[in-house]
Amino acid sequence: MFSDHPDPAPLPSGLLRRSTSQFVESGTAVMAEIERIGNHAGCQPADWSWTTPYTTTTKIPTPGPTLRGHIYTRRPAAARQAIQQWANALGLTPSEKAHPGTLSYSGEIERLPIEIWTVVDDKAFGRKYAMLKLYAPDWILTGLFTIAATTAAISVKRHRALTKTLTR
Repeated sequence: MFSDHPDPAPLPSGLLRRSTSQFVESGTAVMAEIERIGNHAGCQPADWSWTTPYTTTTKIPTPGPTLRGHIYTRRPAAARQAIQQWANALGLTPSEKAHPGTLSYSGEIERLPIEIWTVVDDKAFGRKYAMLKLYAPDWILTGLFTIAATTAAISVKRHRALTKTLTR
């Protein structure tokens, strides 16, 4: 599948394979160093992964990946303490991109973007349609979704009839 001879693609497949291997090795080394820093500071283990953030105005990724950590714990007080320890250990600041029911800290270490987050309110974060569930009882939500589904079905039916009429 991979070969070292040049082909019409922008990168020969052998070169692409070596570059990918080098990226994975360096990414693994960075994650290991972050874990070492956290262990030294007494932080609770976090689940780390690489992401490529997209902006809402363009679908072009920002240069380079972001190291993103998540702390899993069911106790809000423990989650708050754990994320604060990580933020202090890595020099991160509170992020305004936090979703409802979460705490998020972000920053950079030697131009590497880092973000860590945790859930502190399951009611606001964990359930489907969490924000609506906080403010509306189930019977109102059921009514709203029924109206929306009925309206969509009528619109589709009218569109099909119009399309059929226009294509005759």
